Amino acid sequence: MPKQISGINKIFVFLASCLAGFLIIAALINYVLLFFDNLTPVTHGAISTSVLMLVVAVPLLSWVIYLQGKIGSHRREMNRLASHDRLTGLPTAGAFASMLDLKLNEGAEADKSAGAFLMVRVTVPQSAYSKYGYMANEEVVSLTAAKIMSEVRSTDLVGRISPDMFAVYLSGADEEEARQIGNRMLLVSSNIDVETEKSESAFNVRVGGISFDDKLSIEDMFQKAGSQLTSSESSEPLIFSNMSGYPTAAAAI
Repeated sequence: MPKQISGINKIFVFLASCLAGFLIIAALINYVLLFFDNLTPVTHGAISTSVLMLVVAVPLLSWVIYLQGKIGSHRREMNRLASHDRLTGLPTAGAFASMLDLKLNEGAEADKSAGAFLMVRVTVPQSAYSKYGYMANEEVVSLTAAKIMSEVRSTDLVGRISPDMFAVYLSGADEEEARQIGNRMLLVSSNIDVETEKSESAFNVRVGGISFDDKLSIEDMFQKAGSQLTSSESSEPLIFSNMSGYPTAAAAI
């Protein structure tokens, strides 16, 4: 409430200052015009009115444009906050799917449908939860997101699609490149230093991925990569499959 009152007071002072300024300007204009004896009352009034309107309109128009810019900036920031994860700054599941759909359509139009799709899951041990609470998970998720972003290219897309899962779209990447990126993600994520005791700070990172030459639907990408991720839970930390043509058997790395 005090902030609202303060804001209202500032607006009132601004309006009062503008009114006083306009009255002073009007008085000065009329005073100057008194020295022109050849002006008729009609001409005098027209000039006075025109100048006063110009003096009033320019700052008001500038103020309106400024306010519109501020409103647009705040609206864009609100939209960004609503579509991006608070902790990592990455797109949420819905925003990621929309951005991915746009990238896939752009690639199809440019006849560049090849790429790869990875899903990364990070699991914090229950012992860390018991001792440090949700802060342990937040720290691991935040650091993992930073490490993943450090391994992808500027043309790639990364999103946090669930509390413990990330999705990565590698635009134009072939199978070998996608495998290398997936392995680097595992390597850097496994070396994260968490502010807990060593015996309780170990966490599990798994990656499942696919590569493809032709455009896949978003649903197929999530389904196929999710299946690889599930397979990695009981075997190697990274399971990758080439989906070009027909699905092939998963290859463990």
